[in-house]
Amino acid sequence: MRGQAALALREMDLRDAPCSYARELPLGVQRADIAQRGGVASEALRVDILLPSGFSLAEFGIVMEALAVAGSTERCPRILKRVISESAGSVASSCGVSVSTISVESIGLEFGNQPDIVIIPGDTEDRPAYQDKRLINYLRAANRQGAQLCLIGASTFLAARAGLLDNRCCAVHWRILPAFREFFPKVRAEARFLCADKRI
Repeated sequence: MRGQAALALREMDLRDAPCSYARELPLGVQRADIAQRGGVASEALRVDILLPSGFSLAEFGIVMEALAVAGSTERCPRILKRVISESAGSVASSCGVSVSTISVESIGLEFGNQPDIVIIPGDTEDRPAYQDKRLINYLRAANRQGAQLCLIGASTFLAARAGLLDNRCCAVHWRILPAFREFFPKVRAEARFLCADKRI
């Protein structure tokens, strides 16, 4: 039974995962909806979930649930989500389950389309995807435009390679802390559960 369940999970493709802000309601409708609900925000909160190849499915699920719960509260703005990766199509997680995404190169970060928050569900390994120039360029651009970055697990390697963690505090999983410190001596890496330094 366990083998059948594992096979079913590996073949599952989460095609209902939200991929584009454009799929959501128009901004004017969002604002009217928030006003009717007595909300305090005038605009929707735009969130990009960045999935490098080999991402953690568990972390991705937690992120999606947290956003769903937050978006269901009366005084929270509507949360618009995009699931993105280095290339369009299905991206496999560390356990083999695939999620449909859109490419970071296809979305554009012009005014009105840039994210407010970027969340990266990593795992506990430094993967080749964390060296991908497309992801590094996307993170740099999002950071320049004021996005908050939420790094989970080994996704700190990606942000560090983008030069966004130099001289900043950074929480790193204890299993990868020695390697992380060796690669990025300018980052104040610590084996902590959480570390917040300005917008990261």
